Amino acid sequence: MAVLLALAGCSSTTQGRPVPVPAPDYPGYLPDKARQTLAYLDTLRPLDICGYLDRAAVETLGPVSYIGADGEYESCTARYPKNTARHGISKVEVSIGTTPSPGWGTKIDVAGTTVAYNNAGGEFCTASTHFDERQLISWVVFSAVLSKPVDLCAEAVDVATASIPLLKTRPLRIGSTAGNVDTKLARLDSCAAIPAFVAPDQAHKAAVLTYVPWGCGWMADYYKSGSRIAIGYLHAEDTLIAPNSSGEITTEIGGFPARVIPSSMRRYPGHCQLWIGVDAVRPDTEKRRREYDSTARMIELIRISLEQGGCELATQIGTELVRLYKLLP
Repeated sequence: MAVLLALAGCSSTTQGRPVPVPAPDYPGYLPDKARQTLAYLDTLRPLDICGYLDRAAVETLGPVSYIGADGEYESCTARYPKNTARHGISKVEVSIGTTPSPGWGTKIDVAGTTVAYNNAGGEFCTASTHFDERQLISWVVFSAVLSKPVDLCAEAVDVATASIPLLKTRPLRIGSTAGNVDTKLARLDSCAAIPAFVAPDQAHKAAVLTYVPWGCGWMADYYKSGSRIAIGYLHAEDTLIAPNSSGEITTEIGGFPARVIPSSMRRYPGHCQLWIGVDAVRPDTEKRRREYDSTARMIELIRISLEQGGCELATQIGTELVRLYKLLP
């Protein structure tokens, strides 16, 4: 990848001696638009997305067993024990990170706020409105897996209606009572890894593509297709760092267990996906590995996916992210 360069530890040579190359100033060396997006993400990272889910509203649907992170950190989930919630509802989720799509959904007015809702075949219903001028916030009500399809839009609109007043607040992760929200990984700006791979003389081509602060989506060369790199944070099962098909590799990055998934497509040899369990301990025996697989536990994960550059570049990115992670208090 012409525009990608592993600068961390990189050096030039003068009269046979290596001369260290100073790390570029992040984010100062990036284009104005990229810096503006990063500044916006910095304002969102301290927020607790669970604070935009009205608890009284979700509790009217059934007894809530858990509220907190469950998957990507731009969302928050309220879960119900099996067969205890209305209409067999399994969970309610609130999330940010999507951009408006004209014409999507059925639009209604809720106390002066436009809400659009859409029924997805009886499996779930989404009710959305503007979080700010850049993106939407959505409340989604899910039916149980393999249950009879049912229209859950009335419930989705009710949860959205009760939660909309919360948009005037700034709930913080620090001190949150929701589960797995105020974590070390949630504080990490993964876009800060960019200086390790984008050469300063190519930085004017870089573009940040995400409005989600718990991860980073960017293109090293905005004018070149295939230079997209996506980084995401998850609270998910540790089975995601266990190989499940041939060709996958288990390794360690900075002492943390990792799973490398090279591209299996000859047409796209530069594709790669990498998972790192930053709060996981790698099993040291096959017996323990089987125990992990049979009784999955929830851990924090970094997911890296890139279109070009291969798994060597993915590993470089992962190594830098782990280094930055370990620097956090």
